[in-house]
Amino acid sequence: MEHSKQQRIRELTDRLNRCRYEYYNLNAPSLTDAEYDALFDELSVLEKETGFNLTNSPTQTVGCYPAVSTLEKTTHKIPLLSLDKTKSSTELLRFAGEQMVMLMLKKDSIRDVILFPTMKPLDLPKTKKPEEVGIIGGATGAVEIEVKDEPIDFSKVEIEPLFKDFVDFETFSKSDFRAVKVKSCEAVKKSKKLLKFVLDDGTGTDRVILSGIHEYYEPEELVGKTCVAITNLPPRPMMGIASEGMLISAVHHENGEEKLHLLMLDPHIPAGAKMY
Repeated sequence: MEHSKQQRIRELTDRLNRCRYEYYNLNAPSLTDAEYDALFDELSVLEKETGFNLTNSPTQTVGCYPAVSTLEKTTHKIPLLSLDKTKSSTELLRFAGEQMVMLMLKKDSIRDVILFPTMKPLDLPKTKKPEEVGIIGGATGAVEIEVKDEPIDFSKVEIEPLFKDFVDFETFSKSDFRAVKVKSCEAVKKSKKLLKFVLDDGTGTDRVILSGIHEYYEPEELVGKTCVAITNLPPRPMMGIASEGMLISAVHHENGEEKLHLLMLDPHIPAGAKMY
């Protein structure tokens, strides 16, 4: 059985490398993207199951040639994100969010999606009509992206009762609420819930806050967001990391299930702005 799997790995490696040469060098692909992806995924699974792979495996190389380890490394201020071969328009819209997007199209599909996080449009309407767009290489294609606000049924929402006890203004004013910018965000190792945020709080020194919201958000979708944090809570050790404050979220229950939304502010609000 192990021998047959290794033979299949060799067959898939040879087949996929031929397809890549046809695609990149000859501009004459013999497989559709979906057929290529299915073979690639089969190869990936077999390599993981057997621990066996070839040095020229498509899972180990870039393009048609082995990756060069001596290439100069570059730190990207804006993370490079991936849709991982999505076929869903809904997933594309969720990925893009409110950022400007360039779509590079093939005859029957989207070839590449390029985001411009620092060039967010300020006043575009929520619905766009089909437009003729230019594509690298001189081709054109019609693109239509329509984003609608889904109606919300609040009849099934349950919220916690308001506090009956009053708090005096002096006590309230001791909590320091600040706007913070998410510089980076990553999952905390060995934790299913915690995300580690590195934040710009306007002081010039990075602030680290841990928040148990991984069930609701993936870390990469929060980078660049403007949020609200209480910054004068004492540091609290969590999973060996000192959490220096707390990010503010809105929580309610719906059909017996907890729902959470991290509060996000207008990106024009600077880091460190005080909330009153």
